[in-house]
Amino acid sequence: MTTKFDEGKNVWNVENYSGNNNVKVVVENNKEIVSIYKCTNSVFVISNKCNKIILDNCKKCGVLFESTITGVDVVRSSGCQIQCKVNVPSFSIDNSDGITVFLTQENYSTIQFYTSKSSETNITVAGASEEEDPKTYIIPSQFISKFVDGKFTTKEVSHI
Repeated sequence: MTTKFDEGKNVWNVENYSGNNNVKVVVENNKEIVSIYKCTNSVFVISNKCNKIILDNCKKCGVLFESTITGVDVVRSSGCQIQCKVNVPSFSIDNSDGITVFLTQENYSTIQFYTSKSSETNITVAGASEEEDPKTYIIPSQFISKFVDGKFTTKEVSHI
């Protein structure tokens, strides 16, 4: 279990945590990157705005953060939950399963999602008021492609 800052690369390396529900990373400069690697059953709280968050090879982890400049990358991970409190421009989810992203009413409509080789990716948006239930959206993991009117088209699979 280590959390150390590599000043030369502006990267927080958070590695090999297991069963720790309160790992705090306090970002000092918005050029810093937070890289969370090979962690299980842990929760990470990232304070202040950072450049990017990378979640790599993690299982059943939670990440709570305020804002990023470039986005969040999730790679080779499963069963993880990520919550953005203020702003994030994009999520890249690659080769991962069971990822849930929690967003607010204020930030959900401006975020782009890029997914590849991933399944069970869900986006949950808080209700418009405290009385309104959150809504969950599923990002499709299967697509069908074919030629239509001389053009190649791709759309999500609606049934199997």
